[in-house]
Amino acid sequence: MKTTYFLALITLLVVSSAYAETTPTTTPTIVPVSSSAEPAAPATTTTPPAAATNTNCNVTNCANASDVSKLKKDISYLKRKLKTQTAALNNLKATNAELTKKLTKLSKKAIVAAEVKKSPAIIPELKKLTPVIGDDKTRYQAALAAFKQGGINRATGEFQALLKSSPKSSYADNAQFWIAEGLLRKGDKVAALKAFDQLTQRYPNSEKIPESLYKLGSVLMTIHQKSKAKEYLQYLVAYYPKTSSAKLASQKLKQLK
Repeated sequence: MKTTYFLALITLLVVSSAYAETTPTTTPTIVPVSSSAEPAAPATTTTPPAAATNTNCNVTNCANASDVSKLKKDISYLKRKLKTQTAALNNLKATNAELTKKLTKLSKKAIVAAEVKKSPAIIPELKKLTPVIGDDKTRYQAALAAFKQGGINRATGEFQALLKSSPKSSYADNAQFWIAEGLLRKGDKVAALKAFDQLTQRYPNSEKIPESLYKLGSVLMTIHQKSKAKEYLQYLVAYYPKTSSAKLASQKLKQLK
């Protein structure tokens, strides 16, 4: 019996404790009710929402602003670097163009020099030709006739034979001129230049000097040696002004301006 009593007592205490925890501690406000008015709704206490924080820089915004600023700095740096490299590249292009121009000139001079070394003093097949027997005048006239008829190889051989046997002949300078002219007509410009130059050196009083100077200037122009060509033509005009070759030289000089 006592056991039952104690169990009932404990149960009552537990229920009382639970009820006390669920019962609100504040007493609700009681509003007097008018007999004619409708009963008012019970007043409730509400907690106003917290005001939104007003800020322009949260974590995300600040991070984005920092990235944009860094990108702007990087772009500015790259632009400056590109400008510098572009200027350097332009300088290299200008230098390269100048070096190419100089190299081209040197190559042309080297080609001419190599051709001069390779050019034989006497054309090989001419060694087999038998010179015409007779005095210098007869031999010269026979060689010149062959030249005008198109026999350049035979005529050149006769002229060379005349120079070898009679180097001081009155026809020697003319023979040298036609040797040079024959080489020029055969297309051997370098050998022709040498032959015409030999005439001006060996026979300074020859009547063929003006024409030889004109030939020298003209041939040099065709192999892009314009400055040297100009020297020969100017010399011709200055020292042989009344010759037909000087008139032709004056026309050539106008082309060089």
